[in-house]
Amino acid sequence: MRCATVAAMIGVMDAMKVRELALRSVRIMADGSREEFHEVLHPEFLNHEAKDEPPASRGRGPDAAYATALWLRDAFGELRWDVHEVVVEDDLAVVHCTMTGRHVRPFAEYDDEARVKEVFPPTGKRFATTQSHWLRVADGRVIEHWANRDDLGTAFQLGWVPPSPLYLLRSAIAKRRVRRAEVAAFLTALVATLAIAAPAGAAERVTPEGVPVPTLDWRPCHDGFECASAPVPRDYQRPHGAKVRIGLVRHPAVDPERRIGTLFFNPGGPGAIAAEIVDRVPPSMYQALSRFDVVAFEQRGVGASEPAIDCDELPGPFSRMTPDSFDLPELLRRGRQLAQLCLNRDPAFLASLNTGNVARDLDVLRAAVGDEKLSYLGVSYGGMIGSTYASLFPGRARALVLDSPVDADVYLNRPLEAISEQNVSAEDALDRFFAACAADRATCRFGGDDPEQAYDDLLARLDADPLPAGDGSTIDDQELNTVTSESLYSKRNWRPLAASLSGLEAGEPSAFLALRSELIDPAYDLLLDVFESYTSVERRYPRRLQRYLDFGEHQFAVAPHFATYHLGSFEEVRQRFWPVKARGAFYGPFRHPPSATPALVMHTTHDPATPYAWGKRVVRQLGNARLLTVRGDGHGILTQFNACALLAAIPYIDHGELPPSGATCEQDIPFADAEG
Repeated sequence: MRCATVAAMIGVMDAMKVRELALRSVRIMADGSREEFHEVLHPEFLNHEAKDEPPASRGRGPDAAYATALWLRDAFGELRWDVHEVVVEDDLAVVHCTMTGRHVRPFAEYDDEARVKEVFPPTGKRFATTQSHWLRVADGRVIEHWANRDDLGTAFQLGWVPPSPLYLLRSAIAKRRVRRAEVAAFLTALVATLAIAAPAGAAERVTPEGVPVPTLDWRPCHDGFECASAPVPRDYQRPHGAKVRIGLVRHPAVDPERRIGTLFFNPGGPGAIAAEIVDRVPPSMYQALSRFDVVAFEQRGVGASEPAIDCDELPGPFSRMTPDSFDLPELLRRGRQLAQLCLNRDPAFLASLNTGNVARDLDVLRAAVGDEKLSYLGVSYGGMIGSTYASLFPGRARALVLDSPVDADVYLNRPLEAISEQNVSAEDALDRFFAACAADRATCRFGGDDPEQAYDDLLARLDADPLPAGDGSTIDDQELNTVTSESLYSKRNWRPLAASLSGLEAGEPSAFLALRSELIDPAYDLLLDVFESYTSVERRYPRRLQRYLDFGEHQFAVAPHFATYHLGSFEEVRQRFWPVKARGAFYGPFRHPPSATPALVMHTTHDPATPYAWGKRVVRQLGNARLLTVRGDGHGILTQFNACALLAAIPYIDHGELPPSGATCEQDIPFADAEG
């Protein structure tokens, strides 16, 4: 009886192992790394369903299955397999599931001789189709795969059948492009083969994707730093074609004998100039990161990168539209006018301005400094670059610190929703400033018992009668809102902001002008140019006019102080008229493979620019990430030099040690000490 019980237990355990392997073999198709495929699949793995797949997917082994996954991921965004049931019998498992995704790029089918048979241009439509996968296990790994798929149902959902005449034409054009790409890939492979056969000194370094790796010529700059410029492909589908250059600033490792590698840093934006940020970093920060060369890079089009973005000036005075001043014909005229401001550059360059290409640039830079895996710290939009990198290059990140990150999914795919969430978060931050001001009358001498009403009165006064600044210019309500918004990025600015408001209320602008000089960079307009170019190119703005009109009304209801920030809320309608479409953009899914070192996400509870909810959502989306919460105010945690967060980040950056799950830090910046 005991033997029978033991045998039964062994059988149950074996069945559980088969079940787990079967589940993993299905799920890694969405975001698994090459290493995970080798962990799960047998060296002799055979996919019996590869007859209509690319040449690389045919044959035996995990790499063939990984090629199938890349083929699917390239054409379909937001891929997911939801498992409903797993049945195990001996060494065979059957997985019943639903495959879901969105058709975002051309999908090619192949004939028996691995030639392109049909290409389906992207429709942008979603699909959800049931599938059954049969998987046989041998030697602790999956060795064979068969499937039963509802391919016709998928085709109907995606609009492939019945095809319209226009879709047939698009299909023919797409097919021709894919075949041209195959020829180009063959020639690239031939060149690589010849390079391998050439003398060692003549071989060109390339990334695993075949992208040339530049040699960096570091030169002294900025009093103790080193600068370089890296050529990268403008279009990664043509890696040997036209180039753009990426500006780099390096602080060499303080402890070179114990050097681990390079820590890449991006300060966000899009548009923040890295060289100006690293100059302001205190030496103690570089001491804490002593085992790394710290390299700040500027995304394409920014700062020292070439070519640089520089939009045309706004034509004459520009007054943001409000619900009270709403004029639809004028709004549409203005929208067309605004959409033209940044079109003074090569359209092919403008189309390349997107986060997907920035992440690809980052991988080229990783290879250029000789690091096998990426160590990275990104703040705000820089955090979104990190999420994108983890998704495009699964398993290639050594350490990812995402400080106050942008939620890439809502930012790219639902931009009006993202802007609304940011405006509400900024209103919350301003409310907290007003509340602190009212509670600490000894420190904040603005507004008495009701600082918010005093602020609104000041805005109205400056709108009606701008205050002379003493240099021939004037200070109006828009400028006050801009400086206030920038002040909220750090609680250390609260006290000087209060002094500035008190001065403006008394007609004395000197404190305000000093704060403006401290916060608003002389190149602020260029930062806005970069921001406008990137957001216009890559974000998926709606086409329906009513969406913009409803959005504008809603912003003035939920975020009255920030509804006119930047170019305004109703003015988002300009995005309907932007003619350049992104090339190389990535829209998700944003995942970090389970086999990688978890990402470290840190976020402040009252962030005025990237809501705390975004940090929590980024952790959920990546799936393999840990959240460190900082209870406090401001945007950017390490850039505010929070000691608690820094002590948590350094062990992670050095050797992957994460803070405990649920860890929190407190922000110790009282209003009275905010200047210090």
